Amino acid sequence: MRRLLYPEPLIGTLHAFTLPASMEPIYQFGTALAMAHRVPLLFKSSMKLTVRVSSVIGEEKNWLKAGYLAQVLDGLPGEPKKEVQQLYLDEGFFELEDAGYPFYLEFWPYRWLTDYFLELWAQQL
Repeated sequence: MRRLLYPEPLIGTLHAFTLPASMEPIYQFGTALAMAHRVPLLFKSSMKLTVRVSSVIGEEKNWLKAGYLAQVLDGLPGEPKKEVQQLYLDEGFFELEDAGYPFYLEFWPYRWLTDYFLELWAQQL
């Protein structure tokens, strides 16, 4: 049975990232493992976000769903607050609000999606 690997709890800080004024690529990640992935960037303002998830195995099997994208607010006491969006093997368009706190992103694929390539484009709102 395949198990999904999750990132370790966040300890310390992430690299603060200033969003561009126009839609630009900001991050890419690929893996051949069934693993969730934390984008190692901390955002301090609201953004428009385009996310593309692709998978060779997913395309061969005509899968549609890729997993979930979580916007995790940083700096809150207790458990981090997460806003979660469904992602498909295609492009997704989102507007993410900062709610007064910096935030980071995590991608949680479905456990059967063992290979994927994650691409993020962003623009400051």
